[in-house]
Amino acid sequence: MLQAIHLVILSLYIVAPVMSLAAILRPHRRATRSREIAGFVSRWIIGGALAAVICLASARIQRSWVRVDQMLLLAYFATSTLCILRWLDIGLTRLFFSVFRARRQAGVAMTRARGARAGFAFVLQRVVLLSISMPYLFTVITLYQPRVSDPTHPRVSFQSVHFDANDGVQL
Repeated sequence: MLQAIHLVILSLYIVAPVMSLAAILRPHRRATRSREIAGFVSRWIIGGALAAVICLASARIQRSWVRVDQMLLLAYFATSTLCILRWLDIGLTRLFFSVFRARRQAGVAMTRARGARAGFAFVLQRVVLLSISMPYLFTVITLYQPRVSDPTHPRVSFQSVHFDANDGVQL
């Protein structure tokens, strides 16, 4: 069961940037396309910057260097994380604006809607978004550790080893 959940989450991270770009390029979204493309590009820039900082900090702590492929992998992973958080933002905004029946003005972003209900829906949406996204981001940053190369052993070879525990679980 855990392996199936892992595969679902992994495939979500793989397709998240592609799905975001496909949603932006749909034909009926021409009016807001340039703003959404700018947001998508900024997510890639921020994802790359996060990857550089995390990889360089990890290499500095371990007194080694990070391979370029690991930095690119982390940039894609960070961008996927930001895309998923953007989907969460959009979903929560739509949920709270519909729950509080806040009217949306034509041509105006939901975050700029006026009225007490819209203001309350916006504040509540931001609180829920921060309470979900901050632990999620801290967990993602804490769990991912890029592979680093030790400068004293640049081409160390290794061999995969498997052990069976007494209860039959492979280690």
